[in-house]
Amino acid sequence: MKNKLTKIAALLLLVVMLASNCYTAFAETPSFANYTYSSTKTILNAPPSYEISSVIDISKIENVGSAPVYPVAIFCDQENNLIYYLDSKWVAPSESTEEVTGEPTTDVTEDVSTGDEGVATVEETEGAAGETTEEVTGEVTGDVTTDVTTDVTTDVGTEDVIDTAPKGRLLIFSYQPHNPDAWKLEKSITEYTYEGVTYKFCEPQGLYVDNDGTFYVCDTNNSRIVQFDSETYEVKRLLGAPESDLFDAGFVYYPLTLVVDEGGRLYVAAKNVTSGLLKFDSEGNFTAFFGRAKVRVAWFEVVKRWFMTREQRARQATFTPSEYSSIAIDDKSFIYVTSSSVSEYEFQAHIQQGTDDDRYASVKRLNPLGNDVLYRTSWYAPGGDVTIDYYATEQKGVSKIVDVALLENGVNQGIYSILDSTRGRVFTYDADGNLLYIFGGIGSRAGTFKKPVAIEYIGTDMMVLDQTTGYVSMFQITTYGGYILEALALQDEGKWEDAAKLWQEIIDYHNANFQLAYIGVGRVEYMNKNYDEAMKYFKLGDKKTNYSNAWKQRRSELIDDAFGTVMTCLIVLAVALIVLKAIRKRMILKKYGPEGKPPKDPQCLSEKIKFAFRNMLNPVKGFNELKLENRGNPWIAISIVALTIFSLILKKQLTAFTFNPHDVTKVNVWIEFLAVLGPLALWVIANWCTTTLLDGEGNMKQIFMASCYSLLPIPVLYIPNVLLSYCLTLEEGAMHTFFVVFGLVWAGLLIVVGTMITHQYSFGKTMLVILVILFAVVLIVFIGVLFFSILQQVWGFAYVIYRELSFR
Repeated sequence: MKNKLTKIAALLLLVVMLASNCYTAFAETPSFANYTYSSTKTILNAPPSYEISSVIDISKIENVGSAPVYPVAIFCDQENNLIYYLDSKWVAPSESTEEVTGEPTTDVTEDVSTGDEGVATVEETEGAAGETTEEVTGEVTGDVTTDVTTDVTTDVGTEDVIDTAPKGRLLIFSYQPHNPDAWKLEKSITEYTYEGVTYKFCEPQGLYVDNDGTFYVCDTNNSRIVQFDSETYEVKRLLGAPESDLFDAGFVYYPLTLVVDEGGRLYVAAKNVTSGLLKFDSEGNFTAFFGRAKVRVAWFEVVKRWFMTREQRARQATFTPSEYSSIAIDDKSFIYVTSSSVSEYEFQAHIQQGTDDDRYASVKRLNPLGNDVLYRTSWYAPGGDVTIDYYATEQKGVSKIVDVALLENGVNQGIYSILDSTRGRVFTYDADGNLLYIFGGIGSRAGTFKKPVAIEYIGTDMMVLDQTTGYVSMFQITTYGGYILEALALQDEGKWEDAAKLWQEIIDYHNANFQLAYIGVGRVEYMNKNYDEAMKYFKLGDKKTNYSNAWKQRRSELIDDAFGTVMTCLIVLAVALIVLKAIRKRMILKKYGPEGKPPKDPQCLSEKIKFAFRNMLNPVKGFNELKLENRGNPWIAISIVALTIFSLILKKQLTAFTFNPHDVTKVNVWIEFLAVLGPLALWVIANWCTTTLLDGEGNMKQIFMASCYSLLPIPVLYIPNVLLSYCLTLEEGAMHTFFVVFGLVWAGLLIVVGTMITHQYSFGKTMLVILVILFAVVLIVFIGVLFFSILQQVWGFAYVIYRELSFR
């Protein structure tokens, strides 16, 4: 027994050594942390792309007055060198007090009722001070009915009454690039007059400036959009609530933000609207919903609804898409929208579904038909951090995207930035969805923010609005960031050689971990038909598609060069095999006569090895011989398990880059051991425990032998498949996947047949018993976890008692 255990230990040690040698000898380790296994670590550890140039304290600018209370939006009109700054809850100091004279208790009731283009009547009654009625005449558009009742308790005499109702203001500044001291207040708008009636802002939330300087403000709690003239700052028109049968009877219109296209059509994101953007024509009439988000329903929710009654379905919460939080439009009238209400589950599902899936995407690009056409060809879809740090002490959860800004400098096309309020970071992507750089963070030092809510480009520089402090942080692009933008611009112009020089400059002197630079250099090598170099750079850039295309061209060259040599070798080999077979046949005839070579002993090692392969091809006969004739061998069975482990390690470490999703630097040999030995041990134990109670005829050894022999198709198919992966391209990947799946299916069928023959069950009973065995496996795992959990608690309790006694 001791000798057998020693042999088993030596066999397992040999597998570990072989796997380790394969890892050190063949695994090509990149010079950077694999992008797939970190939330943009290579970008975060890169040189800074933007650096803080100045922080503008709005309250310190002349004539601004009191500090901002709740800034929500910022917009830059680069054509006229104007910056628009919207404070949603600011209240004018002059309006915050009023003089009240009367008895200690004063009841004030205000009733306002207006009709379409009618006369507005205001009645005000003061209980102890007297009764006053005031009539106001003016043209009012819209149906508005407001009943306000205010109870105010004061002392006798004159008292200051604080008006806490938020109003809001729009500040317009002139500026000079890179000169924070040149900010000058041009206009402060707190109220506006239209057709003789004056209105005050009521918590405005969004603004937009058109190409001709016309600007719009979403006067949110007044349920309207105000369009201002760019020169006179007078109101050109008011756009009230949309009228349509598509809205519910109790719908209240709260516009949050908007954009206007070249045709004058308005696209508005509104609060509590999940059907997409509200689209208005140039006359201000509502026409349709635009860009409705798709809904993704988990499969278990669909199955659960099958078993519900009609009443239960009616009571269940409906699956509604998320509403949009910000909106921007480019010079081609493509609309970028973001959603900040994506849950953790939805975000992870979006990542796992693939980069081209727009369901629950945090950022989208809508074409004129309302379809999402944002490119997501990079490693992960644009949306901020791709992994969640569950152990973080601060800023937990997924990225909450609250704003999007477009870089429209006439050179770089399709580059956009999104703002994550969870961790205070700004993520910038190119037109293909490749992450270019990140900057920012939550903090109190320069370059970080308390609660960032808006971003805006000024040329290639950027400003970020902090809602908590009201400050505007100005960021200037660095040399590193400028190289990236310049290289991308050169690629857009088709100047690939010039772009490659910049990418190489970035790799050599700035960031050797920047994968997009490797891809840029690889493209130039590919165009120059240097396919070996192109494959090297594409591999360092982790770009499988481009790598596969380069390998396809290189493979064609190899076939063309070696076709004659290969065919000659094949012909020579075929002739040699025919000759050797004839010589062997004559030697056997000469040695053993006409009777031929006698059969070998079935118990010899070579025959037992051949039996394992015959059992794989003819399992019914093979498992019968394994059970009844003792044709199997425990050492062969253990060797098959070891070979299976070895093949899985080879698959993860040595599969060609094109088909290998694993990071070869992080393959753990011991985990691969447990991945095979753990399920195998659970299966054998659960099988024996279950079939003993269900009249099974197999013992523990027979169950173990049948299970081990059933694993043989995995190494038989996986090891050649590793070699095959180096010959295929992505277009031919179905062949590689077929062998992987077929090996598992074949092994599964052998386990079914082995269980049926070992225990002498019918096929129907075998399938039922397998289900019971799987349930027993789950039960064993549950009991094991429960046991170790209790053991851990007992150990913790004992340790606490020991600590208490040691201090006494």
